[in-house]
Amino acid sequence: MKALLTLLCLLPAAALFASIVPEGSGIIYGKDHVFSLQAPKGWVLDNESGVSMGVHAVFYKEGSTWADSRSVAYARSRPLEEGVQTIDDTVRKLIADFHQGGSPDYQGKKVREIETESGKKGVIYHFSGDKWGNFEAVCYFKEEKTINFVVLSCRGKDDFDSALESFLELSKSYTFISDEYTLEVKEAFEKAKEAEEN
Repeated sequence: MKALLTLLCLLPAAALFASIVPEGSGIIYGKDHVFSLQAPKGWVLDNESGVSMGVHAVFYKEGSTWADSRSVAYARSRPLEEGVQTIDDTVRKLIADFHQGGSPDYQGKKVREIETESGKKGVIYHFSGDKWGNFEAVCYFKEEKTINFVVLSCRGKDDFDSALESFLELSKSYTFISDEYTLEVKEAFEKAKEAEEN
């Protein structure tokens, strides 16, 4: 928990709670995951616009919005469960779900591994062939209870190619904090929020 408290001290309170922050840092959390990300140069962190879709941390280029940007990124987490214990399992399930959902040409390819600023290994896949014509990259991080991931989604191949460097910067900022959203974590967040408001 010391790591969490240190991280909260390092992140400006505004970055944790304000709705749209240029190059902002934020903490993404749920009952079984707590991790942080920082928006890449020229991008913003927005913790409001994706909430209605169940996405509490979205990223896009400054000067655009979550609704109109041709390149967006977001963070999610999925619990490990029977049949989905590895990153490869996660990718296979994702592709099968798209095939069943009306995108029979959907495919994914592992393109590289990365190491984050905090020393964590991530695996990047590229995906294409959905029925909407999107191009996506996903960086997966396997933790003890979850697979946490960062997604880049683009409306066209040119948009995808031009956003890849920013996506890599975003992915490399991933810092795992905890696999449990405890009372201590909640209290640390509340103290940081209170400090921002005062």
